Amino acid sequence: MTRRITADRTETTADGRTITTATIKRYCDRDHVVGDATDAEIEAAIAGRPMPDVTAECRQCTPNPA
Repeated sequence: MTRRITADRTETTADGRTITTATIKRYCDRDHVVGDATDAEIEAAIAGRPMPDVTAECRQCTPNPA
């Protein structure tokens, strides 16, 4: 699975306020960014369930990720 990596988005409103929208990122067990977290991963985290291992998706940990 190739994950998208969405950059933070910043916009300024008509009244001059700055709004930043950030996308939650998923990291492997070695603290490398894997990509955007999926809805299922966010729901698992909120529910206190363990996160699945995504090391196989990490381009730095696995030379040829699945």
